[in-house]
Amino acid sequence: MMKSFLVFVAYSSLISIVGATPPDTLQNVLRKGKFEIQARTFLMTTINEGKLTDFYALGAGIGSSYESPRWHGFQAVISGFVWDNLASSNLAPQANVINRYEIGLFDITRPQYTGTLARFEHLRLMYYYKKSSVALGRMLLKTPFINPQDGRMRPNMQQGIWLDLKGEGKLKGQGGMLWAMSPRSTEKWYTIAETFGIYPQARAVTGRPAEYAGNMPHQPLAVGQLAYAFSPKSELQYWVYYMPQTFYTQLVQWEGSYKANNTSKSEWLWGVQWAWQQGLDKRTGLTPEQRYMPENHRAWVMSGRIGRRIGKQTFALNYTRMGASGQWLFPREWGRDPFYTFIPRERNEGFADAHAITFNYQATLHATLQLQLSAGNYSVPAPTNAARNKYAMPDYQQFNIQLQYRPKGFWKGLEIEWLYMIKNNAGELTNEAFVINKVNMHHFNWIVNYRF
Repeated sequence: MMKSFLVFVAYSSLISIVGATPPDTLQNVLRKGKFEIQARTFLMTTINEGKLTDFYALGAGIGSSYESPRWHGFQAVISGFVWDNLASSNLAPQANVINRYEIGLFDITRPQYTGTLARFEHLRLMYYYKKSSVALGRMLLKTPFINPQDGRMRPNMQQGIWLDLKGEGKLKGQGGMLWAMSPRSTEKWYTIAETFGIYPQARAVTGRPAEYAGNMPHQPLAVGQLAYAFSPKSELQYWVYYMPQTFYTQLVQWEGSYKANNTSKSEWLWGVQWAWQQGLDKRTGLTPEQRYMPENHRAWVMSGRIGRRIGKQTFALNYTRMGASGQWLFPREWGRDPFYTFIPRERNEGFADAHAITFNYQATLHATLQLQLSAGNYSVPAPTNAARNKYAMPDYQQFNIQLQYRPKGFWKGLEIEWLYMIKNNAGELTNEAFVINKVNMHHFNWIVNYRF
């Protein structure tokens, strides 16, 4: 830990100490940039039913970042983070027991390791022209399917080239090519092909263990988006994700809000999503277990939301339908799904012929305190049906309560978050593999961030 801390101090010093130099020099320009330090502490606990194994972990870390000022349209960004396992239960795989949540605070590829981790994160060059920009290097993207999913110590990071086009009209777009990622819960950077299978691979449609890790084609990932604003309160988006010899996935999303009049303190909210995907893997000589998607794979998802915002409160009712034609698949290493029925700490991915309905409530209790409540019912195929239930998840009900505290004044920069989750199964399950870390469990998070 001391060695990594000294490396962090030296790294921070190199960023911040560019010297007091005469004006009109590169050093003087760099001194006008933004330097930030972030400290993060994360306590996570899972309590399973009865005699099933419980888990806990406490992680803490510190990182720094530097963002240069724009110079003739150019800007550089650099950052890094070091973190450590301060205390935890045994997170390494045991007989019939695999930890699901707590290992994500550290490096999921090394579950036995309890030492210090370090990751070089942002490292990119950007160029701005009017409202548009292009970025080359390591970045943090926020798209429907590729996103930070930052419910652990470190978020997903991506490496590639990214273009963001914005003009004066109602049409805008963004997209690029990605050739590497550092998924959440990992320390290293990986090619796109290498990211497949970092997280548990679960089962193939045959019911046997999936073996696609190490068998993916070495191809980049292309992502693109077009968005059209019908009005300031209504926007249509189209997204496409394309990886040669693997798959393409498309999403159409239309969201908006409506006020009866400009003086009203309430408004209606609505959104619809339609997503579909197709497998492209035509390689010969592979078993079904070695393919990420079956040959001729097809899948679709429909999701919708209707809600009401009244003053500082928001209510929303959501529904998602996953079609029976095939499992909805998207690498969990890349991000969480965007469907309206998503509730933190669980996913909608890996199912076919599934239904989900959820209710969300958000309220600003105070200028510094936010409350979020979520409840959902998920009806999925039997966990023994590998062709329609990749991760052997039973039907479940989930309830989340989340509080976020962001003080002002002297404590500005401090963020405290508390999350409590309950997941239950409606029926009786005799196979413990369908229960542990999946249902009939309680889950707690306590997160403290400080930026200065």
